[in-house]
Amino acid sequence: MKEIDFQLTAQDVRYPVYEYMELDGGKWAKFEQFLAGKTNFQGLQDQFKDPVVYEEIVRHIARLHSAEGME
Repeated sequence: MKEIDFQLTAQDVRYPVYEYMELDGGKWAKFEQFLAGKTNFQGLQDQFKDPVVYEEIVRHIARLHSAEGME
């Protein structure tokens, strides 16, 4: 994931990831650009239990993160 984040940052197709740090216990943390005014879906995931809605959200996020067609 680290390499993907850095490569997408270098290609300017995602908001910047500045650094990864290994924490105690082998977990990782990353420092990325803060996007003021944006909403985080944590705590809202129960609203997306309908499989049709969930699949559409997944497809939309996949399109957003795709580099296809980028020139």
